[in-house]
Amino acid sequence: MADQIEHLHLPIRGLNIHIAQVGKDELGTVVFLHGFPEIWYSWRHQMLAAAAAGYRAVAPDCRGYGLSGQPPPPEEEEEATVWDDLVADVVAILDALEIPSAFLVGKDFGALPAYDVALRHPRRVRGVACLGVPFSPIPADFSAMPAGFYVLRWGEIMDLADLSVPLPSWLTEDDLDVYASLYEHSGFRFPLQMPYRSIHTRPNQMDARFEVPVLMAMGEKDYAFKFPGFEAAIRGDAMKRFIPNLKITFIPEGGHFVQEQFPEEVNRLLLSFFQEHPKPSIDRAMAIVWKSASTSTTTTTTWLKKCSCMGSRRYGTRGATRCWLSPLPVTVPLRRNGEGTGLSGQPLQPEAAEFDDLIEDLLAIFDALSVPRAFLVAQDFGSMVAYDFALRHPNRTCGLMSLGIPFGITDLPLNTLPEGFYVFRWGQPGRAEADFGRYDVKRVMRTIYTLFSRSEIPIAKEDEEIMDLADLSTPLPEWFTEGDLDVYSSLYEKSGFRYPLQMPYRSLHKRKPIEEAKFQVPVYVVMGEKDYVFKFPGIQLLLKGGSMEKLAPDLKITYIPEGCHFVQEQFPDYVNELLLAFLKDHHMAWVRHLRLTTSHAHCDVNTAHPRRRARAGRKPAMATNTTTEQHQIEHVHLPIRGLTLHVAQAGKGEVGTVLFLHGFPEIWYSWRHQMLAVAAAGYRAVAPDWRGYGLSDQPPETEAAGYDDLIEDLLAILDALAVPKAFLVGKDFGAWPAYDFALRYPNRTSGVMCLGIPFGTAGLSLNFLPEGFYVLRWAQPGRAEADFGWYDVKRVVRTIYILFSRSEVPIANENQEIMDLADLSTPLPEWFTEEDLAVYSSLYEKSGFRYPLQMPYRSMHSRKPIGDAKFQVPVFVVMGEKDYVFKFPGIESLMKKEYMEKHAPDLKITYIPEGSHFVQEQFPDHVNELLLGFLKDHPVAQPQHQQIEHVHLPIRGLTLRSMLAVAAAGYRAVAPEWRGYGLSGQPPEAEAAEFDDLIEDLLAILDALAVPKAFIVAKDFGSIPAYDFALRHPNRTCGVMCLGAPFVSADLPFNTLPEGFYMLRWAQPGRAEADFGRYDFKRVVRAIYILFSRREIPIAKEDQEIMDLADLSTPLPEWFTEEDLDVYSSLYDKSGFRYPLQMPYRSLHKRKPIEDPKFQVPVFVVMGEKDYVFKFPGVESTASWRSKHQTLKITYIPEGGHFLQEQFPDHVNELLIGFLKDHPVAA
Repeated sequence: MADQIEHLHLPIRGLNIHIAQVGKDELGTVVFLHGFPEIWYSWRHQMLAAAAAGYRAVAPDCRGYGLSGQPPPPEEEEEATVWDDLVADVVAILDALEIPSAFLVGKDFGALPAYDVALRHPRRVRGVACLGVPFSPIPADFSAMPAGFYVLRWGEIMDLADLSVPLPSWLTEDDLDVYASLYEHSGFRFPLQMPYRSIHTRPNQMDARFEVPVLMAMGEKDYAFKFPGFEAAIRGDAMKRFIPNLKITFIPEGGHFVQEQFPEEVNRLLLSFFQEHPKPSIDRAMAIVWKSASTSTTTTTTWLKKCSCMGSRRYGTRGATRCWLSPLPVTVPLRRNGEGTGLSGQPLQPEAAEFDDLIEDLLAIFDALSVPRAFLVAQDFGSMVAYDFALRHPNRTCGLMSLGIPFGITDLPLNTLPEGFYVFRWGQPGRAEADFGRYDVKRVMRTIYTLFSRSEIPIAKEDEEIMDLADLSTPLPEWFTEGDLDVYSSLYEKSGFRYPLQMPYRSLHKRKPIEEAKFQVPVYVVMGEKDYVFKFPGIQLLLKGGSMEKLAPDLKITYIPEGCHFVQEQFPDYVNELLLAFLKDHHMAWVRHLRLTTSHAHCDVNTAHPRRRARAGRKPAMATNTTTEQHQIEHVHLPIRGLTLHVAQAGKGEVGTVLFLHGFPEIWYSWRHQMLAVAAAGYRAVAPDWRGYGLSDQPPETEAAGYDDLIEDLLAILDALAVPKAFLVGKDFGAWPAYDFALRYPNRTSGVMCLGIPFGTAGLSLNFLPEGFYVLRWAQPGRAEADFGWYDVKRVVRTIYILFSRSEVPIANENQEIMDLADLSTPLPEWFTEEDLAVYSSLYEKSGFRYPLQMPYRSMHSRKPIGDAKFQVPVFVVMGEKDYVFKFPGIESLMKKEYMEKHAPDLKITYIPEGSHFVQEQFPDHVNELLLGFLKDHPVAQPQHQQIEHVHLPIRGLTLRSMLAVAAAGYRAVAPEWRGYGLSGQPPEAEAAEFDDLIEDLLAILDALAVPKAFIVAKDFGSIPAYDFALRHPNRTCGVMCLGAPFVSADLPFNTLPEGFYMLRWAQPGRAEADFGRYDFKRVVRAIYILFSRREIPIAKEDQEIMDLADLSTPLPEWFTEEDLDVYSSLYDKSGFRYPLQMPYRSLHKRKPIEDPKFQVPVFVVMGEKDYVFKFPGVESTASWRSKHQTLKITYIPEGGHFLQEQFPDHVNELLIGFLKDHPVAA
């Protein structure tokens, strides 16, 4: 039943906190807080009971406990951890898990943070149930207890226990194993610090008063009853002074661990308590705020409003930064330093707020949600944000509907209104705060809704404040319920009014005018005829005098006769009808094409906005939402060499991977046709946006960009996606890194196909072309930026596509710029639609052109000519005969097959008669046919194990790649690559490697994967950490099976072997590196597999190196294929041999001896009788092995060599499964 419990690790306040959870939150959430010496596991019975009853059960390991991260050692002598860390951690966990409010259940010292969170954050707590510890308003004082009291001492307390006394009947040996294994991981340093050495820092709370119900349950045989003052506090009324809604229950035979001793009784008490306090309506309303959105199947609509039901910067909800993507809203955290409204963060300096912050936030939300365009629906001052956004970013706006505020309202002569006009009053710093401060939040909200629902402008007399204008006997409008009022009040209680008064009332004067404003999108204004705004001076002329039509050619205005200022709440059905009609009237044709939507409810806007990229984190995934086919394209963001790069991908990769590399002014989208075609043919299609392009991050120093960044990014992308080898398809400048990658990394390349650019162009001289040649112009820093800057992004992209689709090279006259060459009356090419243009424009609007001009135009000079380089992979060049590149000087001679064949023996060239520079978009079917033909002509041998998935785990400062397979026998198989090997991270100082790093990494991997106990199967030097791990951590080990390496507690006498013995040679720093360095990686790996498959120990003569021992005419062992060799070679090509030589050959002497080793787990040793290890001095004597483990099993495979698991996989599998079955693990 514990299998139902899932485990995750969350970044909480600088630490990685482990959390166990189960259940679906139908009735709410329960957070369980453990004590000492417990961990999350102590709540296992209660978690399953709560989940079965419809609750979500969440049980963290407290910081420093169990599988949670350890706080760093304090810098000062006095420990730095304080009590408030626990309270802050609980709140941060609620935030991270998007839990608005929860029941807290605490035990032992875990009861204290439960009480304190309830006191400090009553809105986040539905109730508190605590076991064994009553509430005390003052820190515990044990000074009256003897010096030997365990809390005071924790010294010789262990002497008090007689080990002959059995465990309590309710705590099994298996339970003990779980606790012991986790404390073995965490140690006791922090658990002794918290609570015993930190509880004195808990603040005095004599004025405490709980607003939530509290259940106190005590076992009557709990030793805590003997604490001074405890029994009086529990049995008397002392606690009721602080907790009006208190219930106390006693369990007659209960000890301190009552939840484990009597789980059913405690479960019954807890569930009864939860049921007595059901989730209130306010929580149901707030669930709308916290719940994730389902993805809309049509266009995105964004609501911008003053105060309603969505959180804007500091506003109630439905405000300027909440997006309705479907019937449910999505919350978007605006800034990491805490800015926002309602449930959004607070700006650090509200008084410094700028109106433009709202525009930028809205743009950043679009970027974070990967929404290229949206309809904007706004109300009150949110309309001003919507208008300005539509004017500044027409390419991101489908249309605009505004309720209650026409465009141009800020130009009205409002200075003719009296001094008591609410806008004037609230614009005075401190005045509204003092006015509102006389009442609770609920009364303020009631007053505002009452006043602003009227048809009269709220204007106070000289001796009045705005709050004085409302008679509280006036009922709320009939369409606004007390339940609605509760929702608004609860959210403004959280946010306060400081920022909502700053924005809009004290910031709108900073709104920047937009010169020659003219809307390029449809605008719809809806006004309630009884809206007080109708009384603003000049409003009638603004609405009916024709001035708005001049600014908004596609304008519609509707009046609702009885409508007030809150018309969307007053007449929701009618407003919905108007809204839906507006959306349908302007249904965009581009909806048929690409539309990017998000699959995440919470996104970090900082990562999306160009001004905030320095703090960028991972961006949300995107999905193509256009046709059934384009649903196949998924989007991920990968951490690549310090940046986050956007990658589009499709297909499962049954027959290989194809990596598409775009040019300028393209992005991944230019490959959309080819991606779907290769995915349908069984390939995995991967199309990144280059760094600085599209949805990928901008490099911090654009001008410092180097061409080699592209090559290294490609390698890192393949590594991150665990792709050992791929076909590369490049276009425009993307062809250059494709060619160069294939030359540098042939083991990672299956073949290269390039469109429009033959290889060898780095040697061309373009100096013969006029000064106005676009490449020369755009290479001049600032010139293209100034040229492009005259126009909006859409016009720039349109011009480039028109110009570069022609067969003539774009060359400007002396008095022209490149943008001047295109006549805007020229239509787009027929194969490039307005919808395609909208996608490109929206993404270049995000990225800008600064980096795309730097790369390629100002960086390609650093690309090195290929010289005598020769491709080891097939190359396919496709050229459109009407591509302007054909006019480059020297290109035709470069294209001659005899020249190109010098570098590419396996070369194919194809010409497309009418093809232009964008041939893959112009003739997608033809290019797809050519591409698929090329792929089929060069099939890729596939690995056998398609079930294996790959993950990267942060392990002790490195990234270790774990290969996970669901074994047919029902086990979970985990195979890490040691640090410094394969796709795992390199230690920063290889020479400082310690053998114990391997043991600690292994422990950390089990912790990261939440694996309490595992069988360990090892081979070669991997057997040594397997043995040592089992000896040091028997509670985490089920058994050990080792191939080719018996256990030895002392070093074997290798000094009796000749100086040329491979281990002695490779232990010499630099010797093996020099030996290996004479050959490529593939030859080194081939030589090692040939040599070490033999039964003789590899020993070189004095004038030889180890690599000289292998005759390359010797074939590989029959069980090791060329494809296997390719996989090994490609991974060592990435990792190199520096660390693999350091570990094991130069570090095993640092292995710490284990005194009197004796295994507490079963051990199985399998040896191939033809393994060269049998020739090691002393290895054939097996008596010492058996003395270390009485039930040791040893099996010999007669023909087995050193790599017997690859040589005889079926036999080894049979032995392994038999070993596992012989030692079943208790569930």
